[in-house]
Amino acid sequence: MQFFSVRRLSPFQGTVQIIDAQESRAFSNNGISWQIQIKHHLAKPNWGSLENIFSAQKYVRYGIWNEQQGLNRFSIP
Repeated sequence: MQFFSVRRLSPFQGTVQIIDAQESRAFSNNGISWQIQIKHHLAKPNWGSLENIFSAQKYVRYGIWNEQQGLNRFSIP
């Protein structure tokens, strides 16, 4: 796991705290409410090839967590 923060500039908008794991990540603007994202693997065939399939990775929003309410999940299509 990696723990770090990023300063948002131009104009200054504060910092974002980030927790990054291998297949998921969480980030927060205030350290209280955290947005959880998970990595989704998409199998996409290469154009013009019947056998050559590569996997694209994309983060999708999974839910929001805070201490009072716990995890509130988003609907995932």
